[in-house]
Amino acid sequence: AGLSEPYVDYGDINGQLFIQPGTGVFSKINMDRLWEFADSLEYFYVNLALLEIGPLQSNPGVNRAPQRENISIALASGANPNKIFGSAFFKSPLSYALLNDFSYITGSGLNPVEIPLSESDMTYRAEVSNYLQLTAEGTLRRTDLMIFPFNRTVTFTERFDQAILDQIIFDQGSIKLKLFYTTLQ
Repeated sequence: AGLSEPYVDYGDINGQLFIQPGTGVFSKINMDRLWEFADSLEYFYVNLALLEIGPLQSNPGVNRAPQRENISIALASGANPNKIFGSAFFKSPLSYALLNDFSYITGSGLNPVEIPLSESDMTYRAEVSNYLQLTAEGTLRRTDLMIFPFNRTVTFTERFDQAILDQIIFDQGSIKLKLFYTTLQ
């Protein structure tokens, strides 16, 4: 409800964010405060960075299938901060998606990172240390991040039949980035 223009920000609904496959609507993580912090340090090295999303809210009466699957993170388009490069995301994810740390080291990223759901506390967790280091030093472009359900073997169109039912809900304040770093003295 209320979303009628493509590629336009739509505010949170009662402080909640959604991940709903097949709709083309993604929850966005605004990274401005992180970049402001990084710019306030002259030189720093990321020792460890952990991204946490959740815990997920229970959603009675809704198919919970995607909550048992992974999510992935796309990089927002530079030209339009509310758009992702869908086709390029799968063809060359190194430039358009969040990869696992090993992919950044080797440069061999063929797939977006699949962030697993911890069944014990219903939270998605990913280590994003190399992504943040490369972004902070200017090797990777700075963008906001878009969250969506992803399975390496299933495409968006194949999931369309589930689009109405499958919905992941979490509170706006439940996205956390834990950053451990070292500065040069």
